[in-house]
Amino acid sequence: MKNLVVIILVLALVAAGALGFMFSKANTQNKDLKAELTTSKATIAELQKQATEVEAEAQAKIDAAAKDVEAAKAQVAKLEAQVAEAQKAVAAAEDTQMGQELLETKAALSKATDELKKAKKELADAENAKAKAEEQAAKLEVTITGLSSKLDAVSKDYEKAKALTENYKLLLLSNKIPLDAKKFSGNVLTAIEQENFVTIDLGSSDMLPVGTAFTVTRGTSIIAEIEVVKLLEDGKISLAEVKKVYDCSNPVKANDVVSTSVGL
Repeated sequence: MKNLVVIILVLALVAAGALGFMFSKANTQNKDLKAELTTSKATIAELQKQATEVEAEAQAKIDAAAKDVEAAKAQVAKLEAQVAEAQKAVAAAEDTQMGQELLETKAALSKATDELKKAKKELADAENAKAKAEEQAAKLEVTITGLSSKLDAVSKDYEKAKALTENYKLLLLSNKIPLDAKKFSGNVLTAIEQENFVTIDLGSSDMLPVGTAFTVTRGTSIIAEIEVVKLLEDGKISLAEVKKVYDCSNPVKANDVVSTSVGL
């Protein structure tokens, strides 16, 4: 008989040690997952910022080059009109044999022609600048595409890590392992007196573990003691078993307050 007691005690100690190890490992893994989520969020924010800056820079260069081209075209058109007017004046001067006016008009024509050549060169330079800006924009577009791909990849990793953390959190809570030492307070949603169960407005989203004991109160009266037995899937509701009712004529009702900090 003594040997049996010793064996039971040894098995109990081994089980307690295993549970302690699992709890420590679970908490460590949960912290690692939270750190990974934080890093993923920061990476996503940085990539979004880089993509926005690159796109704005490319568009600014294209807009500036386009304005230069339009200005050069307007100047060329203006000078071409001046040359045409000067050519008409030369022709008129030759017809009337106005010597001095003819010389002045030819000089004006020569000047206008030179300015036209200069303007056409500036137009060509502006068009080249626009072409270079568009080429740079194309390269920047490739960069943006690369950043977008990285952003998508990081976003996917973040969502995977987030889902893994949520699943792991639910696993810990469902196995009565609290994630944080905290007090809980809520309300009864429904009370099934015949079945001795109630639902409360607390769940896995509140980090509520299975096995949490609550005191049910109504005003200044303590009504009952309940214990969470199941976390429902929506994360905001859980099922609790009524462990003790202090007055059978005054059972638990909807809207009663539940709290872990109330004592007798």
